Amino acid sequence: GWTYFPQGWEPLGCRLPFAGILSARGSCVLRSGAQEATSPHKGLIWGPRDCDEGQSGCLEFDLDHLFWEVEYSRDVQDVATCRGLCQSRDACQAFAFFPWDYIGDPSPECELPAAMHVFWEARCLLKSAATRGTGEWFWPMGGVISGSRRCPPASPWLSRSSGSRTTP
Repeated sequence: GWTYFPQGWEPLGCRLPFAGILSARGSCVLRSGAQEATSPHKGLIWGPRDCDEGQSGCLEFDLDHLFWEVEYSRDVQDVATCRGLCQSRDACQAFAFFPWDYIGDPSPECELPAAMHVFWEARCLLKSAATRGTGEWFWPMGGVISGSRRCPPASPWLSRSSGSRTTP
């Protein structure tokens, strides 16, 4: 099967395909600032640039402060390494880290970081097996198009209900 994320795709909250959740693990998003308002995001760790190792209360868990994203890095070892990346970039004022045990957040209140949204936009995700009924997660994602390997190309001039030809 396959899932296509068309240009202009708008996610439902932070819902990603299972492959997207796996690829988010170990990701570090560097930001040029932080909004006062927060977005719930289960599993995410957020911190300001000046958060020192072991400083109590400077990291926030399961919350994100969205702002302009400076850099998106993958395969980052841990939150301390993510913080170090932020501290090494002049433009970085805050960071968000997706730990290696990140499992996603299906809640509609969650806002997907722009870097992740842009990463998936206009991509086609190929799948090796169906996800429904297999025990894997299945969340409606909004605005994506999915099909099976044997799904014929759409014929917009054929009516789906009767199969008869219609004129545009």
